[in-house]
Amino acid sequence: MRPLCSALALLLAACGADEPAPPRSVAVDATATLHVPPDTAAITLTFGADHDDLRTAHATVEDARTGFLARVERFDARVESGAIRYAPHRPHVGAAERMRASQTVVVHTAELDDVPRIIAEGGPTLTGVHVRHYVADRVQHRSRLRQMAIDAAQSKAGDLASGFGGALGRVQTIAEGGATSHAAGVGNLDNSVARVTVDDDGVPPPGAIPLRVTLRVTFALEDA
Repeated sequence: MRPLCSALALLLAACGADEPAPPRSVAVDATATLHVPPDTAAITLTFGADHDDLRTAHATVEDARTGFLARVERFDARVESGAIRYAPHRPHVGAAERMRASQTVVVHTAELDDVPRIIAEGGPTLTGVHVRHYVADRVQHRSRLRQMAIDAAQSKAGDLASGFGGALGRVQTIAEGGATSHAAGVGNLDNSVARVTVDDDGVPPPGAIPLRVTLRVTFALEDA
């Protein structure tokens, strides 16, 4: 049995020597960021009224909303009205309970100089204001973002490959993360300065919205 086992071991070793080495690869994540000035503002205005009689509170809010819509027709804006909400309300501890009616109206405008003027048309029943700046059309920036991410992935993978004494081969896999953007909150209320042109090589101005695309790319790794 021992000679047979030795012969079998030599045969397996010989077969293993002829097997090709497993393919080598390098995988990288690359994120491209483009700071874009916001081009549209969404102004959320809340109108509210308290009264002993719910019908009176409702009528007050409805009149306020109708009057506001009529006054903002002169602006270049798109308006959305929400549903009226009702809730019991006590102005302070010990006060008699009253009924509150409230309604929100959202005004979208690309004329950022009109934001304070639109808010000023709210009137005495305006109880809350929130302004959010955003980029209305992100699609127009995605091709540029993708190319920036591709260049970053190639550069990063190339540095890694050469650092380990290899060279990049063909691309094996590509996976893309979605383009994202975010800018919200009171901090953006005064950031209409972000309408200035952004220098990609400089510091983005206040209020600029970062758009991001992430790529995960796998390259074949070859001998240099």
